[in-house]
Amino acid sequence: MTTFKDSQGRDWTITLNLGVAIAIKASLKVDLLQPESSADGGPSVLQRLGTDEMFLGEVLCALMADQFEKHDMDEAKVQAAFDGETLLAAQTALYEELADFFQTRGRADRATAVRRQKEIIEKAVAAVAKKVEAINVDSLIEKTVAEIAVDLMTSGATSGALPGDSESTPAPSPSGSSSGCPKDGSASSGPA
Repeated sequence: MTTFKDSQGRDWTITLNLGVAIAIKASLKVDLLQPESSADGGPSVLQRLGTDEMFLGEVLCALMADQFEKHDMDEAKVQAAFDGETLLAAQTALYEELADFFQTRGRADRATAVRRQKEIIEKAVAAVAKKVEAINVDSLIEKTVAEIAVDLMTSGATSGALPGDSESTPAPSPSGSSSGCPKDGSASSGPA
């Protein structure tokens, strides 16, 4: 059992046991006891808990639903009380609860996977933030503007033809109509 506080200072508890896992699987179609699994061939449950805030919120609300009444809350109020800091605290508590559950269950592999997933996300976020910070915005804009100017100059110099020019207009058919329909409106029966 792990706890965290929301933005209003309320204590919340995350508890994972077989009953809770079965209830989550029935309501959300998410198998917390197989965090490496994927319902549709996409990211695993564990990956989604780390990267998809909406998914994380749904799982957290399902895990804490039995505490809503105690706090005089419903799902919408809980979601409103979960700012970024609270969501991070809840995610950390969930990871700890998952790791503890698997460790005591004798599944050190899954406990390690949960702990490593959190570490991977933290390092990936830091690496991406570093790369984004390193972008020279002025240089990027200058390069983009120069590329656009070159494209405009080369496309204008080589095309020259307008859509209505003779190159793009089909030649008239032998009947004098370019539409393929006889001028008098009668249906053509083809060669006789």
